[in-house]
Amino acid sequence: LNSVGVVANKPEGTYYFMPDFEVCRSPIIQDGTALCEKLLQDANVALMPCDPHYNRPHGELTTRFAYVNFDGADAFKHVSYEEFNNFEEEEKFLQKYCKPVVVGVSAIKEWVKK
Repeated sequence: LNSVGVVANKPEGTYYFMPDFEVCRSPIIQDGTALCEKLLQDANVALMPCDPHYNRPHGELTTRFAYVNFDGADAFKHVSYEEFNNFEEEEKFLQKYCKPVVVGVSAIKEWVKK
């Protein structure tokens, strides 16, 4: 997401993170709810706005992004931390065991670029 201007800080030990979509602010998108509705409508990806939830200021374009659309038990059975020494191996693992998340992130990136 960082590659398209979304500020996506690395999560610290949780299954979700809160990227900032300020780069997407427009006359139509002025708060997190509008952002999430537009993203669902246009890219078929559901995120949750952090405003007014999570004590975030109204109008902030931060969302809650949860990594839940894959079989975590299966992925965990096949994870081998030795393989994650390079980006290519990580990418192969994600494509194989977490494909819906990869597809969702790709859809978000394409939507942001428009």
